[in-house]
Amino acid sequence: VQPAWASDEFATLELRAKQINKVYGLLAETFLERTTDEWLSMLRDLHIPCAPLRTPDELFDDEHLAAVGFFETVDSPNGPVRFPGVPTWFSRTPGHVHGPAPRTGEHTREVLEEIGLQFSDD
Repeated sequence: VQPAWASDEFATLELRAKQINKVYGLLAETFLERTTDEWLSMLRDLHIPCAPLRTPDELFDDEHLAAVGFFETVDSPNGPVRFPGVPTWFSRTPGHVHGPAPRTGEHTREVLEEIGLQFSDD
């Protein structure tokens, strides 16, 4: 760990928040000192929650997310689409993906009528 982290200027959350850009800069420099795997191993050994940064494509292959059933497949006009599911589960109000996002203009008529405007195909 760099000596800068031991400085009084970073002693409290409030002080760190006031100079967050400097904190981010020090973090960026510090994380270059080891590989991702080295950092993950060290942080986990210290019982510090951590995870590697993943691209969206990598998330679909994540073993943990697959094991907990995080992704849902919904039908769309273009065929089945895999979506990230709802990240929290509640016993009384379980959430799930109801379908794909609407297509451009799919609900224009309904929205305009709801706010009192007339829809025209012109």
